[in-house]
Amino acid sequence: MVLGGVYDPAAGEMEQAAILDRRRGPPALMDRPRPGRPPKVTCALEQHLNRLVDQDPLQHGSIHSPWSCRELAAVLAHQTGVQLGRESVRGVLKKRK
Repeated sequence: MVLGGVYDPAAGEMEQAAILDRRRGPPALMDRPRPGRPPKVTCALEQHLNRLVDQDPLQHGSIHSPWSCRELAAVLAHQTGVQLGRESVRGVLKKRK
């Protein structure tokens, strides 16, 4: 759709949303479940990992003072029983900044 001489591909989607809203009301615009596997890192697990990062790794048996993603994953698996890869741990830490 062209709005003010500029092509806006989202404008068509907005019109469709407005039509659905009028026909079926606000429930038509609610998010539906997404296909695929649910995320392994839940909010509770993310919070646990963030608390763990603030602790001293030497208290958890590490021989190095800074945490590594691999060590965090190992301690998290020992404490919670959830196996995460180092890249999953890295993704949580990246959001923490």
